[in-house]
Amino acid sequence: MDRPKKYAARIQNLRDAMQDHGVDAVFLAPSGDMEYVTGLRRRPPDPVETSFQGDDLLGIMVTRDRVITFLPASSAIHGVEGLLQNCPWLTEDIFRLPRGVDQAAEGYAVFGNLGLANATVAFPRFAQAMTVINLSHHYPHMRFVNTDAFMNPLRAMRDPDDLELIQEACRITDAVFREVVSWMRRGVEVKDVIREIDAQMIKQGAEGPSFNTMLLFGGPGTGRQDAPRPSFAGPGSFNAVLTPGSVLAFDFGVVYEGWCSDFGRTVYIGEPSADMLRDHQLVADAQQAALDVMKGGEATGAQADAAARRVFEDAGRGDEFIHGLGHGVGVNVHEPPGLSKGDDTVLQNGMTLAVEPSLWVNHEYFVRVEDVVVVTPEGARSLHSVPTRDILVIE
Repeated sequence: MDRPKKYAARIQNLRDAMQDHGVDAVFLAPSGDMEYVTGLRRRPPDPVETSFQGDDLLGIMVTRDRVITFLPASSAIHGVEGLLQNCPWLTEDIFRLPRGVDQAAEGYAVFGNLGLANATVAFPRFAQAMTVINLSHHYPHMRFVNTDAFMNPLRAMRDPDDLELIQEACRITDAVFREVVSWMRRGVEVKDVIREIDAQMIKQGAEGPSFNTMLLFGGPGTGRQDAPRPSFAGPGSFNAVLTPGSVLAFDFGVVYEGWCSDFGRTVYIGEPSADMLRDHQLVADAQQAALDVMKGGEATGAQADAAARRVFEDAGRGDEFIHGLGHGVGVNVHEPPGLSKGDDTVLQNGMTLAVEPSLWVNHEYFVRVEDVVVVTPEGARSLHSVPTRDILVIE
């Protein structure tokens, strides 16, 4: 499907959903919702929160009969003008806000001019709070809702083009991991491994990480932890040295043409013990149990989680699996549906999700695997080529 037709169809699907939910307009602030519906990419997130004057009015507004692109002065900083060249369907109805203190007044006046003063307007969960606060000040009778109720079902499905891009993101991720493992050696610090992962992402063709690269370091005798300590949590793990007997659990992903991957494997520094080998296979068994039940139109997210959890419980290790089994993966790295207790979403063919069982062994280290999978009538199929059961050892 060519891009104009693809996004015209998605905008129409959104309008149909708006009609069903009694929504008069949707203001798509920079978010996964905006990217999925319109094709307009977001600026990658900064390491810390960054905001410019006018950001609260940056976005795309979809009404029953118009698609309006709001361009405050800050849009130049975000590179929106250049990105719009790839989205000509968003350039026919542009509202440019002047630089300076008057831009907010002019921008919010548009809502009233469109007859939305008493309307129901929906926002993505990541919209700026100031947008809603300012609108409520200008239009006391305007009603606000979140887009999740109608956007989550739309975003959960993948067309063939989407799936091809996610597959490429997973291929790049596998290449990154293989290169990093071949580079690793005893004596390097966890922070050096993180830097190599992030460098390899660019070398292998990714745009960058889909979230902050995380490594979980530990091993027998390293001391029980009150809570998991990922590599970004402080010097104890970030500066840890890879020494014999230690275990390094990977959790990272990439972005490729707007689509994400999310991946995990466990690497052993020195020959793993018999207990480690047993635990590694147990985690792989739990993942496979979940994949087997994830048949399109049959299983729910909660049932997939229960299938994996049952493997750990049968082995007497249920209390060491401390999180949900997984989540959807798309233009955001964490999307609905969830693979967790209480999520009764029925999985459909073509959905892509991360399946990530783990064991927090003696509160000292993690053994984990994580694959992006696609749901099929026969069960879920991994989009990765790095074998789950392989024992990876740094000699």
